Amino acid sequence: MAVADRFYTPKMDTSNDGFEVDWTEHVLPVEGIGVHIYEWLPAGRTKPHGLVHISHGAGEHARRYQHLVHDLIGAGYAVIAHDHLGHGRTGVAAFGLSDLGPGGIPAARRATREVIDWGKARYPGLPFIEVGHSWGSLLAQQLFAAEPLIFDAVVLSGTALALPGFINPGNYNAEWADDGHGMSWLTRDVNEVQKMIDDKYGFDIAQSSVWSIWGALQLLSLPPLPRRGRAARVPMLILTGDHDPLGFNGRSPRALAWAYEHVTRLKDVGFRLYPEARHEVYNELERDDTVRELLDWLAFRFESPSA
Repeated sequence: MAVADRFYTPKMDTSNDGFEVDWTEHVLPVEGIGVHIYEWLPAGRTKPHGLVHISHGAGEHARRYQHLVHDLIGAGYAVIAHDHLGHGRTGVAAFGLSDLGPGGIPAARRATREVIDWGKARYPGLPFIEVGHSWGSLLAQQLFAAEPLIFDAVVLSGTALALPGFINPGNYNAEWADDGHGMSWLTRDVNEVQKMIDDKYGFDIAQSSVWSIWGALQLLSLPPLPRRGRAARVPMLILTGDHDPLGFNGRSPRALAWAYEHVTRLKDVGFRLYPEARHEVYNELERDDTVRELLDWLAFRFESPSA
């Protein structure tokens, strides 16, 4: 089965909020499933500063990140993102939304790894920057533990130390139980919440569970043992809100940053806790400041002064 390349404009897709960033769509066959990948390129730049791969969270899809993509390509980065198994166009074309298929979490992780290989082959020699959010951040942690050198930098948001007692297994929306829709835990921006409610590719993970108890256990992982050489120099940035229930309002992401610095002994670990922010820092009220800090962090590591 050959990879099919197709071109779309977001204004043709009713799942988009009208924020127009043209993309090219690819379908990558992985274990009999067509994984939908979206690719964005910076305008007027022959060689991007790096390739950013966005790995989205549970209940959403890759094209929810077009505001972030707009700023990344504006800063000179190429971007790819894929719809995980059971999500977005990948899910609709296979087993349906929220159904990862018989392979479950391991298959979703393997598919993510295949997308990474696809991106690295498409952009040989470019720094590869993994941006993982929520479930995508947990998959990124597992991939980093197994193969740290496939990444040149890792950025995690809406994340947690994936150990019992550090990742919330309960009702994320408990603090906002009277909101009538169960989505207030995502962000304080009511417009973004409404977009998620209206998104035909989005779903409430409290109502449509993505994994079983066994699947949840497969998301757990220990911080890697001490790294040496180049593996110890992979930069790590953790962004979180102090009202994100997934990580117990910042306690768990802080522990994760500590573990990467003191257990894994990474030499470049950044941690940023945003006051009042909830789960989706890229969709929060202070999103512009968050993205600006991310771009500054990337520029310091991947852009030459003359670029």
